[in-house]
Amino acid sequence: MEDESNGTYLSVASLWEISIKTALGKLDIAGGYETVIGDIVENNIEILNINFAHTVEQYKLDFHHKDPFDRMIAAQAIVEQMNLLSSDNIFDSYFAEKAVKRIW
Repeated sequence: MEDESNGTYLSVASLWEISIKTALGKLDIAGGYETVIGDIVENNIEILNINFAHTVEQYKLDFHHKDPFDRMIAAQAIVEQMNLLSSDNIFDSYFAEKAVKRIW
């Protein structure tokens, strides 16, 4: 992430999950959820939208992970051939025979 020649992406699925957790009071964001976009822009992070190919890949994935947001993020990483930054080692099950890997 520190190498600026690499692109940094944030799945809209992550934003969706963050917005839900914030609305439920399970996550506190200084300034409120609406301020998240400022941090995204300031840090040159691109938002990765969900497209049909991502849903097709998600459909084919085994249920190693029960969280639908994380399953979509795994599918996006596979389709886009992007390494995934996460401490959740369950993602490794999805990437075992793929060109992408989990970093952290």
